[in-house]
Amino acid sequence: MVGVDGCLGRVKSVGWFEIGEGGLKGGGGVEKEVGEVGNFDINGMVKVRGFME
Repeated sequence: MVGVDGCLGRVKSVGWFEIGEGGLKGGGGVEKEVGEVGNFDINGMVKVRGFME
């Protein structure tokens, strides 16, 4: 199973994605805690996080 999530990051990271082995733990950008999903994960940087730039 593959977990896919969008996340916030720096201007230079928007449009990039990361692929990793292990469960995806989403919800950090909205200050929520959710359980891990999947055996692999894909994270796409979709927007600039305010305080990071």
